[in-house]
Amino acid sequence: MESRRYVPSRHPDRTLFRVEYPFGQRPRARLNDESYEVLDLSEKGLRLNNEGLKGFTAGASVRAAVRFEDDVVAVAGRVLRSNPRETVLVLTEGFTLERVRREERRLIRGNPKGNSSTGER
Repeated sequence: MESRRYVPSRHPDRTLFRVEYPFGQRPRARLNDESYEVLDLSEKGLRLNNEGLKGFTAGASVRAAVRFEDDVVAVAGRVLRSNPRETVLVLTEGFTLERVRREERRLIRGNPKGNSSTGER
C-alpha cells in the first residue's frame, strides 16, 4: 500500500482542531453492534464511514466506543447529519485535546497501525 504524508486539517471555519484519517490508518467506532471506520475526529465531533452499513437518524442520541491502537474511549452525543456514505456526530462526551493530539502525532510519525487493517468489523 502506498504511504501518504499526513497533513493536518487547516479549514479556516473550524473552531476545534480536527484529525483526518487516511485510508488504512482509521480507528473504529462501535455503535449499535456495528463497527464503523472513523474518518475524522475533534474534541467535540466524530465523522464515521457508514457506506454499506446501517445509517442513523438526525437528532438521535448515540453512545460509542472508539478503539485506538492504545486505548478505547467512550463517547456520547447526537447525530448531526447522516447520508448513505457518512454520519456526523456532535459529542457531549468527547475526546480530550491530549487524545486528539496523540492521534495527530501518530499520523505524522507515519505509524500505519490502525484497527481497520486487522479486518475487524
